Amino acid sequence: MLVDGPGALRLQSPSRFLAADPPSKRFSWHVYDTLPSTMPVAHDLFLSEGRPVAVVADSQTAGRGRGQRVWHAAPAGGLNLSLAWEGSDAMFSGALTLAIGVGVAEAIRRMTGQEVGLKWPNDGLIDGRKCFGIIVQAASSPRPRLVAGIGVNVNGEPPAEAGDGAVSLEMATGEPWSRLALAVRVASEVAVVLDRWECEGPGPLLEAWRQRSLTLGRAVVIVDGATEQEGTALDIAEDGSLRVVLASGAETRVYAKDVSLRMPPPPAGPAETPSPTL
Repeated sequence: MLVDGPGALRLQSPSRFLAADPPSKRFSWHVYDTLPSTMPVAHDLFLSEGRPVAVVADSQTAGRGRGQRVWHAAPAGGLNLSLAWEGSDAMFSGALTLAIGVGVAEAIRRMTGQEVGLKWPNDGLIDGRKCFGIIVQAASSPRPRLVAGIGVNVNGEPPAEAGDGAVSLEMATGEPWSRLALAVRVASEVAVVLDRWECEGPGPLLEAWRQRSLTLGRAVVIVDGATEQEGTALDIAEDGSLRVVLASGAETRVYAKDVSLRMPPPPAGPAETPSPTL
């Protein structure tokens, strides 16, 4: 059986994996060969079908990252997934990206056994190297909807454009993985996250993010255009913003839409586990 590779998504149907992850059944599944990006398709399908949708593409030609960045994925080696649903008003918050990151990290752990750390606001890392990224779009017209674009480096080596700081699940584990099985597992975990949000609010999910955080307690550099400020990441607020104490001693909040965050490498010497909050 073809585990993965060119054409694998067209040969496999999501239905063979849905029974093992019942929450994923809430989404209407659509699998494509090549798309510019899965996110606009997810927007359109949600509006036409009026129900949650999952869109997977074997490859993307114009995948998006946060801001103006491009998401680079290996042909037939990356998971290109977008999920669209109608969320409550409370979900129109930066905290949702963090909560979905918890779900994606848990899906990877359940499938591969790999623990994934989370870097604020939208990255997942294995041993300090990026394996997934998330962006969330919200729209209120012609009907309210949220779309999460999720990119995971699954098989092979990430393309050179992704840089040396990227890693695939195959590189981390030594074996290939079915991207479609992972897509269903991710959708299932995201569905669980959304249910928890509706029942409990964002608080418990943000605490779960703190437990996986690679950012809190660390030195950070806030990059806003040509301006840079150094500080220490303290905690996340309920709206998903990052609380940072600057070198001057003043505290500020960082919002993902406004700035970028750079984390200097840890100093050489014995590793220490930072406290999740200060």
